Formats: sequence, C-alpha cells, structure tokens
Amino acid sequence: MTTPPTSIGEKIKLIRTAKGFSQENLGKAISKSTTFISRLEKNDAELDNKTLEAIKKYLEIEKAPLTEHELELYRNRIWAWNDLVSARRMDDVKALQEELIPILDLHYEVELNMLYKMVLTRVLFTESNLPAAEEHLATVEANLDEASTDVLYLYHRNKGTLFSFYGNQKNSLQHSLQALEHNNDKLRQDTQLIFAIGHTYSMLGKPINALLYLERAKREYTSDLSRQLLNIIDGCLSVIYVLFGEFDKAKKITELALVRAKSYNDQLTTGDVLSALGTINLKLGNYKASVEYCDEALIFLKDKQGQEDTYLNTLATKALGLFQLKDYTGCDDVLNQGKALAKGDEWQTMQIEATRHFTTLNDSNSIDYLESVALPIYRAKGSGFIMMALGICKTLESHYRKKRATRKADAIAKIMRDIYEEMFF
Repeated sequence: MTTPPTSIGEKIKLIRTAKGFSQENLGKAISKSTTFISRLEKNDAELDNKTLEAIKKYLEIEKAPLTEHELELYRNRIWAWNDLVSARRMDDVKALQEELIPILDLHYEVELNMLYKMVLTRVLFTESNLPAAEEHLATVEANLDEASTDVLYLYHRNKGTLFSFYGNQKNSLQHSLQALEHNNDKLRQDTQLIFAIGHTYSMLGKPINALLYLERAKREYTSDLSRQLLNIIDGCLSVIYVLFGEFDKAKKITELALVRAKSYNDQLTTGDVLSALGTINLKLGNYKASVEYCDEALIFLKDKQGQEDTYLNTLATKALGLFQLKDYTGCDDVLNQGKALAKGDEWQTMQIEATRHFTTLNDSNSIDYLESVALPIYRAKGSGFIMMALGICKTLESHYRKKRATRKADAIAKIMRDIYEEMFF
C-alpha cells in the first residue's frame, strides 16, 4: 500500500502533476514565484489561507478536502449522504453528491475515494443501474487490501444488494452478514440491512433465523424506520407467525400495519395488508371477515402493475372463504374470474386450479392434481411458497387418513417432515 501524502505541499504537487500543470503555471496563476511553489511542495514555505484558496481555485478543487479538518468534515458528509440514500431523499442525495464529487480529483485519497464510490453504488441501486454499480464494486474489489472497516461494511452491503437483484439469495445473505459483522460497533444504525438479512433468511426457508433478525430490526431501531419499511417488516413477521400457527399475533400486527398504510394513503401497501388479513382470517376460521377483507383488497389492487400475483392470490383466498360459507356459486364465479385473468400464464393458472381442487377434494382428480402437480411446483418454487406446500400436505394427509390409505398418508407426512427439516435445520 502506497503511503498517502501528509503535508499540504505534497498533496498540491500530486494534484498539479496529475492535471499536467507546471510549477511555473501555478506560480503565475497565484502571483507567486516558481521558487515559492517549489519550496511549498517540499513543505519549506508557509501557506496562508488566501494563498491556499487561490491554489485550489486554479487547480479546480475548491471543494476538495486537503487539510485534516476538511477531511474530517468530508468523511462526516459522506455518511450524511449515505443516510439520505437510506431515507430515499433523492433530491437531497443528488445535491450532496455534486458537492462531494471533487474527491475523485484527489487520487491519493484511496480510502475516501472507495467510500465515495460505495455510497454512490447505493445511489445507482436506487436507479436500478446495475452495470454502473457493478463497475464501482469492481474498482473497490481491486483494492480491498487497502479498505477500511467502513469501506468493507459498505462493500459487502452493496454486494448483498447486487446478489439480491439477481435472485441469488445465498450469496446475498453471505455478504449481508459480513456487512453486519463489519458494522458490529453499531456506530451506524442500519435497519434496512438487518431487515434484508431477515427477509433473505425467510426467502431461503429459514423462518427462525428470519424471525430473529426481523424482530431485532423492529425492536432495536424503531426510530430509524420509515412507515413503509415498518409495514414491510410487519408483513414478513405476519407470514412467519402464520407459519408457526400464531394467527392472533399475526392478525394484531397486520391490523396495525393497515392503520399505518391508510394513514399515509399508500394504496399498494393497503391492498397488500388487506390481502394478508384475508388470509389470516381464513386461517382463523373467520370466513365472513376473510371475504370482506379480500373484497376491499381487490379494490386497491385492481389494475395495479406488478400486483397481478397478489390480486390472483386474493381471489383464491376469497374463493376459499366463500366455499367455507357454502356459497358454492360465488366460489365458482371467483375462480372463473381468476382463470380468465391468468390468461394462460402457466404459474398463475396453476395457482387458481390448485385452489379449485381444494374445493373438490372428494374428486380423485383433485387429489391427484394437488399431489402430482401443485405440490411439486410449490416445493420447487422455494421458501416463499412453503406455506402453500405445507397446506397441501396437511390436506392430503388428512384426506388419506380418513380414507385409511395409510401408506399414502405416511408418504405425505414424510414430505412434511422433509420440508420442516429444510426450514429448521
């Protein structure tokens, strides 16, 4: 690792030569002799503030930090910039970015350049500019041996985000955990990172790990949470509580999330939360309430881009609620509506068909479809659909026990044990 310059004179020389200016050019620009510039760069001449400002202006680095005091202020402003990114205050992010960019002229400030690029990478992620983000990550990777703990924290945080973008949850988790380890002094609260770890554990089908991190995010850093992030955390916790059979607990936090979502008029979040309440009340046996929540959710979710799966899932929940209320005609109408909306999409059509077969379990074709088609697909889809797979298993096992088909019931029970083993071990 190259020793960075310590004196102002050494720094001025490095910047001057990098920009292709001679000592004579600089001297004339600030009305000083070449001898003075030579002595200054050797740290043999006194430098007053007026002369320093003139030199910085000529070198086009007026806002670049040279003194120790300026460097300390600059580092603090980088972290303020990082906090603005976390808060998604993008107008302020862009404004501060313009003020901080002169660090790129100070090529000898390797660590601060890396720190700048790592926060800039976070900005690029908010813009979904993955190629540029990867480029900055690659430049830091080439200098990781020189990286400080702060840089390593942001580097691994960004790598975790990148792998998450690409759907590689295992590598995303690995880097996110390393980021948390480098930030273990807790000097910088990072609710989003802790949430990301919990959410990734959930996606990997590890609900206990997910629960620990999600509850930690909510418990430790409440003051750092935006209402939207708090609702997302509660949504994830609700799914886990349902998985553990804690339906009342899931219902309570989801109802609070609904109040928050409606208070700031977030239609998409409101629709998602209402849909979740439909599912929870279905599990609780509150079928009328389930249908009512689903109906309200469908109003918020209708024709919303990116919400097609949630809309269809809500229709499926409503259909099951109507079935339990013995409104078989209404149930059939809702399922037909879902099938029409799926428009031949294989995945969405399967979800609607699986729901239909839940309502006709006495038909051997329905049992066969759930066991040979829906169950393998839900298992292959991974942890995000683990509850669906378990729901099918419980239904099939119960059916086979009633029919005294012991071997088939035992085979389904083994699949359930395998799923639980994957989740908890």
